[in-house]
Amino acid sequence: MKEIIALDFQQEVLNGGKVVLDFYSTECPPCEALAPKFEAIAELYGEKIKFLKIFRQGNRELATELGVSSSPNLLFFDNGKQVCDTISGGIKKSEIVERLDKMLTLDEVTAIKANQKKTVLEYDVAILGGGPAGLTAGLYLGQAKIKTVLIDPALPGGYMGITHQVSN
Repeated sequence: MKEIIALDFQQEVLNGGKVVLDFYSTECPPCEALAPKFEAIAELYGEKIKFLKIFRQGNRELATELGVSSSPNLLFFDNGKQVCDTISGGIKKSEIVERLDKMLTLDEVTAIKANQKKTVLEYDVAILGGGPAGLTAGLYLGQAKIKTVLIDPALPGGYMGITHQVSN
């Protein structure tokens, strides 16, 4: 995954063909949750679309110019023009894939989907929901060495992951 700075924007993004640019921050739970999804999607779509990251606070002027005021924030470009809606906050993999598919032809999307590898995993327990109760259950099951998977389409921690302060 290539990281750029504002000085690289013209060359890498505006002259770069099809590009997805991730404005991220440090110490940002939604950014940390997005990173593995972004990398996995980049492996699938990487031959057709360029995936870049840029540190928002270190490139404030560019972020402001592009209307980026939060992290993470994904912007999609095609030949220098911003296409698709931007997405920010707790970003789902399906939201990214939906926008990427719109940037490509049907044949390109079909070829990419054919390259996806299916994985079969077996678990003793599936926890649905990554809120406080789901995370607690996962901790106890993990300590008991029970093979467990936690499934949550949003960010782990539920609203606690995006809440400014938790009392009690």
